[in-house]
Amino acid sequence: MEVLKQPQYSPMAVEQQVMIIYAVTNGFLDDVDVAKIRNWERDFHEFMATKFPQVGDALRKEKVLSKDTEEALKRGITEYKKVAQ
Repeated sequence: MEVLKQPQYSPMAVEQQVMIIYAVTNGFLDDVDVAKIRNWERDFHEFMATKFPQVGDALRKEKVLSKDTEEALKRGITEYKKVAQ
């Protein structure tokens, strides 16, 4: 599994872990080549921080994936997939 691999001394924020685990477990990365997963994940986190910062903020503050946050996360993943090809 390529997801969640982190460079030494560069831990991934919990909200980023939640977002990528959600994407993987819900099949959003099934069509991404394994060799491209790390780049996809890196760019996905940048995209979410820029275009959907409310998702990470909500996860960090609420410490739960509410229905509203989940819907915003799905929209973010879907929009990212459109530009990530």
